[in-house]
Amino acid sequence: MNDGWKFIKDDGWKNGQGWTQVRLPHTWNVDDVMDDEPGYYRGVGWYKKVFTVNSDLRDKDVSVYFEGANQETEVFINGKKAGHHIGGYTAFSIPISNLLKFGEPNELLLKVDNSYNENIAPLTADFTFYGGIYRDVYLTATNKIH
Repeated sequence: MNDGWKFIKDDGWKNGQGWTQVRLPHTWNVDDVMDDEPGYYRGVGWYKKVFTVNSDLRDKDVSVYFEGANQETEVFINGKKAGHHIGGYTAFSIPISNLLKFGEPNELLLKVDNSYNENIAPLTADFTFYGGIYRDVYLTATNKIH
């Protein structure tokens, strides 16, 4: 699922313009550690991808598995919230079977936020708090009982 993504910072996605093509893994802070400007962007980034799920998976439990996204992530399928995850350093899976259109295009939309949050560790470090989907993403299908 790493190819064919679009990305935009902030809430620019609402006007439908400004999306750029990206391939995962991706971070919006890639150049921040190399510039001479103090600080770096900590805020919201949006990702979207259109994909089709084969109809023969209709009787399976289908999920999107993220190896890492920093640090708060909300996942939407076809305009409906599928789930969320807090924490930037652990993998997570979001079940999406009930929101999919099998055999048709589906839109996966993610809101990723690496803003400072005093409730999410670590609070300080000697590294950049990269924002984005910085590891691989997979579509998984399992039997209902697994």
